[in-house]
Amino acid sequence: MKDILKVLKNAVAKDSTINIFKCLHLYGDRIQAQNGRITIDAPIASMGDFTIDADRFIKAVYACDGEPEVKITPNGQLSLKKGSFRAVLPLYDNADFPRVERDADGEVLTPTMPILQPLSRLLPMCAENHVNVWLNGININDGYAYATDSTIMGRAGIGIAPKKPINIPAEAIAELIRIGIEPTRIIVTGASITFDLGDIWLRAQLFNVDWPDVRKRFDNLNYGEPVPDCLLENIEKIIPFCVDQRLQDIRFSESGISTAEGKNSASIGDSPLPPGKYTGAILRKALTVATHANFANYPKEIGFKGDNIEGLFMGMRE
Repeated sequence: MKDILKVLKNAVAKDSTINIFKCLHLYGDRIQAQNGRITIDAPIASMGDFTIDADRFIKAVYACDGEPEVKITPNGQLSLKKGSFRAVLPLYDNADFPRVERDADGEVLTPTMPILQPLSRLLPMCAENHVNVWLNGININDGYAYATDSTIMGRAGIGIAPKKPINIPAEAIAELIRIGIEPTRIIVTGASITFDLGDIWLRAQLFNVDWPDVRKRFDNLNYGEPVPDCLLENIEKIIPFCVDQRLQDIRFSESGISTAEGKNSASIGDSPLPPGKYTGAILRKALTVATHANFANYPKEIGFKGDNIEGLFMGMRE
């Protein structure tokens, strides 16, 4: 039971004012959690149909040394006990839980390759809570997945090609990656996407704001030269010495890499690089996945590529 609860816990609303979204709903031999945006549904040993506060229920299960004995008491509460431990918890009305049914109709997609790895490489390039909502998701278009936060853009082959482009919220992608099970089937409707993960399924609302068509940005992209060994490692070493930790101003030069001059600074002179000025955040996102980068193109856009991923980003202006 504990393993299943780990799968569901992030679909439970944390800060919602709607208490029912903070609940788990058990029905038959299934358990469901949803927050109004994402639903996760999984198998569980049948123990009756009930709806219960997720936080209290999970804490009670973890307090037990092994699988607890679970039953509904005559006065309508839930009893969990194991050994000397016993907890009694109130229940919600099952009818109040907006149970989501598994999508039966829609466009069915069967991935032709594992999709978790390319999605995990793109996820850090998504924006978070950006006012331009489309930036907060990953776009699937013509067999590729795209992500951008407006400072860096990447794309990777994804092995699925829906009839129309779709924009999947980064929140749903993060949950899919966290669960760590490759989807065997994907169902796309006009408003949602469902990932079949064996006996588990995850359903998410799609963003109804379309991406612009960015495919031409990748035409004839110059990936430049191999990234010097230990470049990202060396950047991490000097970032703590940036005066402005929000900006993390990193300079490239024929002498190597350095922080901007200030009350504290640092440099490493291992490898000469084309002159340029970058933020630490962009370099982290690019160099985590890049094997090649066209730093010589600064101050114009810098193309990069890695294993089944390519992209571009901009340096800082002088």
